[in-house]
Amino acid sequence: MTKAFGMKPGQVTDTLKVQAGVVWMRMEERKKADASTFKSTEPQLTQEMTKKNYDDWVEREKKTVKVEVLRPDLREPRPSPFKTVTMSTG
Repeated sequence: MTKAFGMKPGQVTDTLKVQAGVVWMRMEERKKADASTFKSTEPQLTQEMTKKNYDDWVEREKKTVKVEVLRPDLREPRPSPFKTVTMSTG
């Protein structure tokens, strides 16, 4: 991301390795940011980033956690509360 901020309009990067593979970036235009726009959206952005980080953490933890059912009555699947009924016409 650092390279993007140092680029000039029309400039293209070398191949950049990212988590999903490789990318090339080309700077189309450069605009000044309006600080008031960021201030108004900062709480929402913070919440979205916090949720994404938490969701990523939960997924990583799921891969390392071992769950063991100790109660014998919970080891087997519960029977279905529904009964199967066969009807015939004739």
